[in-house]
Amino acid sequence: MATNVNYLNKLFLFKSYMFIGILLIILNTTLQLLISPSVTTINEHYILSKENFPLPEDNQFIYNSLQNFNVSQLKEKPDHFSIFLKDHQNKINGGILVSVYSDAIYVNGLWVDQLLRNKGYGQKLLGMAEEEAKKRGKKYCKVDTYDFQAKDFYVKQGYNIIGEIKDYLLGHSRIYLRKKI
Repeated sequence: MATNVNYLNKLFLFKSYMFIGILLIILNTTLQLLISPSVTTINEHYILSKENFPLPEDNQFIYNSLQNFNVSQLKEKPDHFSIFLKDHQNKINGGILVSVYSDAIYVNGLWVDQLLRNKGYGQKLLGMAEEEAKKRGKKYCKVDTYDFQAKDFYVKQGYNIIGEIKDYLLGHSRIYLRKKI
C-alpha cells in the first residue's frame, strides 16, 4: 500500500513538473514574441526594427538627434524652466513645463491635480511663466492643447487661437494659441 502511495506521489510530482515546464515554455515563447523586435531587412546595410519595449536610451538618441537638427535650422537651442505647485510635504500637485526661445516661450505642458482644478492654480502657474518670459525679454507665449483639454482656460487668459487641426487624434482637434506678453 505504501508503495502505491509513494508511486502516486511521484507520478503526481512528475505530472506537476511537466505541466509547469510546459507553462514556462509557453510563457517564454509569448514573452519572446512581445519583447523581441520585429526586423525587416531593407538592404545589406540596414534593417528596420520595430520594438515594443524600446530602451529609453534609444528613444533619447532619436530625440537628441531631432533636437540637434532643429538647432541647426533655427540657429538656437531652447532653454527650459519649470514651475511646480507643491504642498507642505513637497508633493507635486501641478506644474508647467516651458521651453524658452529667442522671441517666445512655449508651454510644453501645464497640469494641475484634479482636486485642485478651478481654484486659480493653473492661472497662477501660467502667470508666473509669463512673468518669467517678460523678464527674459520675450514677446510671445505659445501653447497647443486638445479640444477636450484647456482651450477655454487659455482663451480666458488672453490667448488667441492661431490654428486648429480638426480630427487630429481620435476625432479630437488640436488647437494652437498665442498671447502677446
